[in-house]
This record gives sequence, C-alpha cells and structure tokens, in this order.
Amino acid sequence: LAPRPISTDKADMAQITSHEELQEWLKDKPADWAQVIAARAALRVLPYAFGKDVPKKWVKDFASPLFRASAISWAARNFPAHDMGAAVIDVAIAAARAAADAADADFATPRAARAARAAADAARSARSDLFAYFTAADAADAAFATARAATWANINHDCYWLEKERDRTSAAERLTHTALWPSREPDSWSEARAFADARLAALNQGYSVWIEWYDRRVRGNEEAFAIPGDKGRMEDKVILARLADATNEDFWDKGATHVNTTLQNWIDEARERVRPRDAPFVTDPLRQLEAAPEPIPPQNQNAIPFTASEGGKIRIDERRNADALRTDGDAQDRHGEAIREARALLDRCRLSNSAARFVSGFENYLAAGGDTLADLRPSLFVQRGEKLRQEIAAYEGGTQDSFLEPIADDLLIDLKGWRSAHNMAVGLDPVLMRIDTAMLGPDVKPTLIAPSELHAFVADADEADILDEDVREIVDEAIGLAPAIPDANDRRTVWSVESVQNLVIEAFSVALNHPVEVAVGVAFTAAVGVKVAAGVAGGALVSAKFLIKHRMWIETRLNNTPTWQSLFNQVCDRLEEWTPFKTSKDDDGV
Repeated sequence: LAPRPISTDKADMAQITSHEELQEWLKDKPADWAQVIAARAALRVLPYAFGKDVPKKWVKDFASPLFRASAISWAARNFPAHDMGAAVIDVAIAAARAAADAADADFATPRAARAARAAADAARSARSDLFAYFTAADAADAAFATARAATWANINHDCYWLEKERDRTSAAERLTHTALWPSREPDSWSEARAFADARLAALNQGYSVWIEWYDRRVRGNEEAFAIPGDKGRMEDKVILARLADATNEDFWDKGATHVNTTLQNWIDEARERVRPRDAPFVTDPLRQLEAAPEPIPPQNQNAIPFTASEGGKIRIDERRNADALRTDGDAQDRHGEAIREARALLDRCRLSNSAARFVSGFENYLAAGGDTLADLRPSLFVQRGEKLRQEIAAYEGGTQDSFLEPIADDLLIDLKGWRSAHNMAVGLDPVLMRIDTAMLGPDVKPTLIAPSELHAFVADADEADILDEDVREIVDEAIGLAPAIPDANDRRTVWSVESVQNLVIEAFSVALNHPVEVAVGVAFTAAVGVKVAAGVAGGALVSAKFLIKHRMWIETRLNNTPTWQSLFNQVCDRLEEWTPFKTSKDDDGV
C-alpha cells in the first residue's frame, strides 16, 4: 500500500519548534522514529554541503563520506531486516570527521558545515537506540540552522505522519518512502540542489549514481535504486546490504571514483539480471553476493542499449533508463525549451539551401525527444543531440571545411541557442548526463577499433537478418560520431565500441535464451557445417549462426576472450540441446 496522504492543516499537526521540544516529543516514541526523523532532516540539507562558497578540495574529499552517511542512515530504516549496526559505526566516524573539518575550515557560509553535521548526527542516531533520542534533535537543529524556512514545518509533518500511522512497528520504514518536501520544495533549496548536482558532476568521479539516488529520496521512492522489474526489491536490498557490509579497507577508502563506479556496476548488473531474458540464469537473487559472474555480461548502460523483439530480432531498447529521468517542473521546462527551439530551427533550415544538411538531424532529434518527457528515448536523444552539436561546431569560428556552404550569422546564433538549451536539458538530468559524458572507469580501457571495422560488422549483422528495422542506421550513426583514429580517451570512441559490444551481448542472449520454434527438416548446413536432423528456426538460430561466423573477430577484437569463449561453448551446447545433429563431410571443425 502507498503511504497515506497527510493533512496539511496546522491545527492537526504536531507543533515542535525547538531541539528541546523534539527531544521531549521523542521520549515515549520508538527509537526508529527518532532515527528516521534524523535521516530525513539530514537529507533535506545535504545539497548545502556542496554550496558555491565551499572549497573544491573539501567537496572532493568529503562528498563520498557524506553520501555514505546519508545513504546508510536512510537504509537502516528503509531496510531494517538487515543488521547495519557495525556499518553505522564506521559511517558515523567518517561523517563526524567531515563535519569537524568543515567547521574548522574558513567557509564564507557556515551552511556547509551544518549540513555535514546533520549527516554525522543522522549516522550517530542510527548507531543505537540510546543515541537516537539525543542525536535526532541534534540533526534537526543542524538542519534548521542550514535551511530555516521549511525545516521545522517538515519535521512536524514527519512527526504527525508517524503518530497517525496505524502500525507503529513499520511506520519508520514507510516514512522513508514519502517525499522529503510533502507540500513544495523551497526555491532556495531547489537552487542549491541544482548547483550541487552540477558541481558534483564536474568532479568527473561518477557522482551521477548518487545524484540519481538522491533524486529518488526527494521524490519519495521506496527503492534505493531504479531497477525496473525488481520484484520484492530483492536486487535493491542486495545492493543496500553490500554497501552496508563494505569495509573501509576494501571499498570506501579506495576513493570516490572506485566507490561510485563499483556501485553503478552493481546497479547495471542488477538491471540486467531482472530482465526476462536472464531468467534461466537467476535462481535466488539474494545469494548474488556469493554467486559466480553471470554467464552473459551486462550491457554498458552508457552506450546504445539493445533488447530482443518477440521474433528474436535485436532492436534498440529506446526507453531504457527512462523511468529514472527527472520529471519535475524544471526538467519539463528544460526539455520543452530544447524541443521548441529544435522545431523552430527545423522550419528555418527547410527554407534554407545552405542549412539543408541540418534538416534530417533535427527531424531525428525531434523523433527521439518526443513531445513530452514521457516520450523521450534517452540514448537516442543524447546521440542525436551530439550529432547536431558536431555539425554546429564545424561552422563556428570561420574554420568550417571548404565543402560546407556558409550559413547566415543569425541562423548560426539560433543554432548555438538550441545547443545551449539541449545542454541544459541533458546536463541537469543525472541519467542523460551520465550517458552524455560516459567514460569507462579508470582501471578499464575500451578496445580501440576503427569506425570502418565497426561499420562492416554491423552491416554483416544486418545482412544476417538479426537486426530489427532501423537498428543498423542508428548504430551506424553512433559509429559515425567517433574519430577515424580511435582514441581511448574520447567518449565517442567509447560510445561506438561499447554500443557494438552491447549488440554482441544481446545476440548471445537471443541465441541462448530465445524460445526455439521446432520445424522438422530445417538444415543447419550453412550455419556451422553441420546438418540438423530435426532442425530449428527463429531468432535464436539466426543469432547463433551470425555469432559463430564472427567468432574469431569477437574473441580477438573485443578483449574479453575468456568470457566470449565461455559463451561460444554455451551456444554450441545449446545447439546440441535443441536437436541431434550429424557432422557433414565439409565440417570445418567449429
């Protein structure tokens, strides 16, 4: 059941206006009530820890421990079945150190120090029932000092909500999935949050995973992370448990980039596991901590994502990640502005011979952008925006190639205006920003494959009839963005190679998991040099044929040979399982 709406009538709500009054109110209440109040108070003021006047070095050093404190404090109440007693001790120490350093620093505003203190107090509150009653009021005090306008009103709301819940034993857990600002987000807070998001993203340490996590707390989602299809939150809880059980030595002290990249990988792997095509390989998701790696590796969520149609053909998973997009009023406004400017420019370019090359680009962009955020196709929106940005860049500064016909200055100004609107729409959404700026982790380098080679591979996939309509065109478009000489540090090279690797992963998924239609007498001679006694037909067979044809290229060019070898062995086992076959005279030994 969804949490009940709460009355906003001030006469009905608890009237608490100070540290002492809150502590008195908590005296006869369950300890977890105090803990959830502290956690939510700290969450409300977390963005102020990364404000404009806070030194960059401090943000870089302490963003990770503050998110850790906020996440574990929230998880302790959202997932009470998991014992987080040991975890919160380390968390409280790390957060307290951050708060102390913030207090000692020469900030232009003390709000960052108070926000850090609120996070530390929330962590201390989660340590035990004894700490809860005292530190919950401390956290509320720190939050009040940080953002006075709405703090006590929302703490009163939380208290009233808890009092009115019928089941006192589960009230704290249920409160964790209600919106942080039940009525309206304060304008000053919204500004602070937008600035904090941009600042964290600029660190290039993978903070989009925490920006997205925080956005879910603001909106009041029950799940910690967006994992569509995660029944009973089984995968979500596994990740929370892994965060809680992770040690300083093996995880948290390895730096923000390691922590954030690893967490994002856990989420991506979980999303792959719960997809229907992975069902044969999943037994008990709660045992994934001890389980061997999945037979089919997860697709890179920061490249073009693929899925299979009912007929077994590979298509673009156009709506992947769409459920995690920001949908607040500001996000809708940014999206609407980019779409309006694109439509206006499309009309102008249609009337201009010199700007005709932009027409198809804006048509494709608008098709990916949709009329509203509900229609947005995330990966295509980012990819087609990037293509238009490259086109505009070719005209800037009078350095365009000689074959480009000059365009009017006022049109170029408007094109730059659209680019700014697009950058705002993408840059202030955690999911789109992650896709737009995606690079692999510092310990992983992508394979360097020339665009011409990738184009040839995709063309062969299309000719083999494993791709759905328009897939080749979209993937070719992605490959075309990359420089002719591949560069491991260029995100366009990463995007193109990882997109093709995603296609290979999906082809294995179809070959291994797609339902097989039996058709007696269908020969498999052309596939691998064997003849099937009672043959099979459909997407699985076609994908298997294509993969085996390109086995050497996949194993040698995609730099993951043990994984691919294992998968190819499974494909061969699967073929044998489908039907008995006999080796033909021209067997090539595959």
